[in-house]
Amino acid sequence: HLPSDHASSPAGQVASSFVGEITLQAAVPDDSVDPEQGQEEDEGRFSISTIHRSKGLEWSDVYSPFFNEGLMPSAFREQSGNKAQRHVQGCAARGSADGQCSKDCARFYQEGDSHRRGTPEERHNDEERRLAHVAATRAKNRLVFLQVQTQFRGNRLLQVEPSQYEQLLAQLPAAVFNAVVRE
Repeated sequence: HLPSDHASSPAGQVASSFVGEITLQAAVPDDSVDPEQGQEEDEGRFSISTIHRSKGLEWSDVYSPFFNEGLMPSAFREQSGNKAQRHVQGCAARGSADGQCSKDCARFYQEGDSHRRGTPEERHNDEERRLAHVAATRAKNRLVFLQVQTQFRGNRLLQVEPSQYEQLLAQLPAAVFNAVVRE
């Protein structure tokens, strides 16, 4: 999503055109491609996928965008109050006007989660590490994590920090990890 004031700039127009072209190409199915054909046939083609949907898949080259703090890993958000998104079967809140969960339903899920280790924030961080691992292990030949330096939040342009995972990558052997390149 490009802010309207950015979309009218030259860089914004290029980005809008690129995003539009990708969206158009992704929306048009190509039944003429045989998945059994060699890699030469697929040269120049690309796939856009979420990390969740990429589990079990592999590509020659993988580019993972937004390798920034708050994005990968995503920021933890505390669940406040009694606004559980999950409901027990037959929960009366499902049909209620406000869609809020009853206290009994929320208590049910808190008790159900009590066997899980750590605080909700620790569990969130563990899941984010697992997702980063999935992203990093989809590449056969080349893995590139992309970072942004700034990000619009509301109407403000803010500096964005590199991902905390970058420090972990730097600790890997040279045969596994090459370098972080900033341009």
